[in-house]
Amino acid sequence: EVFDSHDSSVIDKIVAAAKSADTPITLGFDAVGEGKSAKQAAEVLASSGGKGGKLALVLPWPEGDEPEGIEISQTGAYTAFTEHAELGKWFFNDYLEECLANGSIVPAPKFEVVPGGINAAQSALDKLKAGVSGKKLVISVDCSHHH
Repeated sequence: EVFDSHDSSVIDKIVAAAKSADTPITLGFDAVGEGKSAKQAAEVLASSGGKGGKLALVLPWPEGDEPEGIEISQTGAYTAFTEHAELGKWFFNDYLEECLANGSIVPAPKFEVVPGGINAAQSALDKLKAGVSGKKLVISVDCSHHH
C-alpha cells in the first residue's frame, strides 16, 4: 500500500493499515530528512502496536526530545565514499549496476530519465519546482570524456 506523506492523516492511515494486517511496524527509515518526517516515522513506530522500535535517519534528529522506547540512529550513503571507499566503489560501480541491469534490484520510486544529459539540468530543476510526485528525475551524465 502507498501513502502520501503530505496527507494530514497519513500517520493514522499507516497505523490503521498496520493494525488491520496485524503487523506492528517496528523498523523505520526516514530517507526524506525534512520537516516533520522523522517525528512522523517515530509516531508510526510508537502507535502501530509494536513494543518500541528502531528508526534510522539520514539527518540528525530534529530539535526536541527523542521518542521514548525507539532507538534512533543515523546513516548516510556518503560514508561509502569517505569511510569505506573501496566498498563504495564496488557497490555503486559494479554490484548496483549489475543488479539494476538483471532486475534483482528494482528502483523505487520509479524514475524518469530527463533527456539531454547535463544540458538538461535546468529543465529537470524546472520540472521538480513545478512538482514531481511518486518518481525521481535522473540526468544521465557521460563520464567517458575525462580531460
